[in-house]
Amino acid sequence: VIVLGVVKPIVTQTRWKAFLDLPSGRTAFFQPAVYEKTKWVAERTEPSEYFFGDQLLCFDLWLRNPTRVPFLRPTDYTRPEEVRNVVESLENHQVRFVSWYRGLDIPDGEGNHLAPLNLYLGSHYHVEETFENGDKIWERNHE
Repeated sequence: VIVLGVVKPIVTQTRWKAFLDLPSGRTAFFQPAVYEKTKWVAERTEPSEYFFGDQLLCFDLWLRNPTRVPFLRPTDYTRPEEVRNVVESLENHQVRFVSWYRGLDIPDGEGNHLAPLNLYLGSHYHVEETFENGDKIWERNHE
């Protein structure tokens, strides 16, 4: 217990960390990939701008989700009508950036209703940035 009482604070104080001043306040990061993604999006957006795919980024950067759902899953948890709403909302609000995490890239299978969104993103967006953890940011094409 004594060793743990000495080692734990040392590990906590010396591990990697970074800080950003965000619209929601000064924020500490302990994972480099999350820091890089947040910094990248913060440098390219303004508060109240539409953004989809990462509810934590929306909160931290005061961005607005134009859809009825805060996130998607490649399972039956995400219903086809929710996917339609996402596609319609991205189009109606001309959302500039969409966050996409690696887990959404699993092949279409039973319960995966994301195919219409994948088609929409492929024809209206391009991958602008891919982060160390596999997360991607899609940016709307200039039409």
